[in-house]
Amino acid sequence: MEDGQVKKITGDPNFNIMACGRGTSRINQLYSPHRLHYPMKRVGERGAGEWERISWDEALDTIADRMKTIRSESGNEAFLPLGGTGNWSSLSTGISGLFSAFWNRFGGATPTISSLCCPGVTEGFNAALGGNRSEFRDEWIHSRYFIAWGNNPAVSNVGYFKNIVAARRDNGAKLVTIDPRHSETAGHSDMWLPIRPGTDVALALGMINTIMTEKLFDESYVKEHTNAPFLVKLGKDGIDLEAESKNWTPGTELPISLQDLELLTTSGDGDSENPTFFVWDEETGKHVPSSQSDIKPALYGSFEIDNAKYQPVHQWMAAIAKRYTPEAVEALTQIPRSDALNLAREYAAAKPATIIQNMAGAQRTDQGTLLVLSHIYLAALTGNIGVLGGGVNDNGGVTQFVPIGSPVPLQDNPPIEPIPQTAVAKYLLEEKPHKVRMLYVAGTNVMTQHPDTNSMIEAFERMDFVVVQDPFMTSTAKYADIVLPACTSFETRDVLAGIRSRYIQLMEQAIEPLYESRSDHWILTELAKRLGFGEDFDRPIDDLIRNVLEPTGVSLEEIEKGPVLVAPEKWIPFGDKKFNTPSGRIEFFSTYLQQKGFDPILEYKEPVEAPWVDRELAKKYPLQLVNRRNHNQVNSSFIHHQNLTEIWPGQVVQINSSDANQRGIVHGGKVSVFNDRGTMEATADVTDQIRPGVISVTTGWGITNEKENPSQLTPSKLDPISLGQTLNSSMVEVKLQ
Repeated sequence: MEDGQVKKITGDPNFNIMACGRGTSRINQLYSPHRLHYPMKRVGERGAGEWERISWDEALDTIADRMKTIRSESGNEAFLPLGGTGNWSSLSTGISGLFSAFWNRFGGATPTISSLCCPGVTEGFNAALGGNRSEFRDEWIHSRYFIAWGNNPAVSNVGYFKNIVAARRDNGAKLVTIDPRHSETAGHSDMWLPIRPGTDVALALGMINTIMTEKLFDESYVKEHTNAPFLVKLGKDGIDLEAESKNWTPGTELPISLQDLELLTTSGDGDSENPTFFVWDEETGKHVPSSQSDIKPALYGSFEIDNAKYQPVHQWMAAIAKRYTPEAVEALTQIPRSDALNLAREYAAAKPATIIQNMAGAQRTDQGTLLVLSHIYLAALTGNIGVLGGGVNDNGGVTQFVPIGSPVPLQDNPPIEPIPQTAVAKYLLEEKPHKVRMLYVAGTNVMTQHPDTNSMIEAFERMDFVVVQDPFMTSTAKYADIVLPACTSFETRDVLAGIRSRYIQLMEQAIEPLYESRSDHWILTELAKRLGFGEDFDRPIDDLIRNVLEPTGVSLEEIEKGPVLVAPEKWIPFGDKKFNTPSGRIEFFSTYLQQKGFDPILEYKEPVEAPWVDRELAKKYPLQLVNRRNHNQVNSSFIHHQNLTEIWPGQVVQINSSDANQRGIVHGGKVSVFNDRGTMEATADVTDQIRPGVISVTTGWGITNEKENPSQLTPSKLDPISLGQTLNSSMVEVKLQ
């Protein structure tokens, strides 16, 4: 700080986590000429960019009056708040923050279920481990083998990537990257496997086949801590699995339904609250409860019980995986069979080994949960869950260790039927499960982050009233009736106690709010007062911070001295080998999935849309599209930070030289990427650092004149639409402009 201004942002050299370029560049966000200066109301058609400056009183009075009218006419279900992570903080729009509390105290609103971020991770962990995210980035130093599977931690996990570097330097750890393009992480790796997008589970099943066939799995761990020995039958009488599976063709769909499998339990159907599960004891030659001591549970074999044929879950896993031969895996994934075999053998031999899942792009697909399950299968088979530095690593945080409180007291409201996050536009247009009349968006940029942008625009246009609360005129704000200029994190006092950091820390106020911007706390408090429930919001900031901290056992005085680490010194997820599943074990056979109508055992499913799946569509759109993480942005944030745009100044399409040559595309040439759903323009990056048949896009807006201060009565020109969300597709074509 100099003369009341933020002059430079650096990482604390004494802090464990390193700062990334996005963080140290936030001075560009704070003082950006593109920030909103004051509240505005729409005077033209939605999206036309015609605005009128208004006072805060007029803005808040208008919003409160419209909310009262809509609630009296249509009830609380007529409101849909769309909040995002924002600054991740508790007194803003962060997850479970003040924005959520506001709508709770309003009496409720239409909720959204699931997320656009990590439902595949959540469901995969629920299915096999009974929940709980597995985050151990500080413990990477103890790992001896890393697989960065479909993600790019050198960019998306900059603060912790140093731990991988240290493990490699000090302990000889190996790093493998599985990614269609040669990412920054691949550049650090011992091996890069350029997989065909959408075939990751086939690769995992090939690894499982190798590990099981070559007896590379940890037998004692599997018997003691997983439900692999549990007995299961197919249908009423069971089948001779060994004989039947000989007719299963490698790499093709199973001729049976895995949903017809049934575990042997006391209840007979596996649905009782506390069922007893059975294994086959090789010592006595009988089926016995899995909890019985001094037994030798079988992993292989077929056993007749009450005139039905049962096999261990392990035998079924082996039979399913056996179809994923090295030849079949190579045909599906286009990874050389020798590389896939080496990967399986090396991973099984290394202890401890880590699969860096990290909300990977590979799980943000229609079969994303299966990918997460496949990672857990691999880790469990090799005894890599519940050991220091081993397991499946995703981004967790404070809530793994302690609960956090609400800034204000919450209340019980009548339930309102929700809308899936992945289908907001569709549900709004079809008025499912009911009609929504008002949208309130804060801490997110809906137009760039939700699928089907064109439908989302139509949904916004149909709304009675739309409010957007943001520091910038985003592409979502363009479609609002009222736009409210929110503060950045440097202009208000707040607390960070979230789901992605192990630390609880004070977010200190550096400067007074610029222009007429106001903090999220101030905005929501003023609205709450106008709506008749402002007493708990209209409190000193420190009182609200103490409410957040109360369940954590951490005091405000402690975080005023610096960030407080709430994790143990050496954190081992599932270190006690206790899992919140019906069996108390890791469940290869998932009763959770079966009860939801899905296959209870892992099997590969083809992508919904891929060139080899829809060969007719591939004649028009033969290329597969993947988005990439980049140093200069997080989704649509940071796109106008001048020093970051110098790193990556605009929209770039990475394309293999063979695909470029077929289309007459040259490096640096201007191209269009398109399909039936949309189009974008970009600069071609012709390279062999991406596999043939795949293109990778980076969205970004270069600033031609950073000194220009656009009128605050018109939308900023910097309102990106994410290509992946706009096209909502994995099949595209590229042509010269």
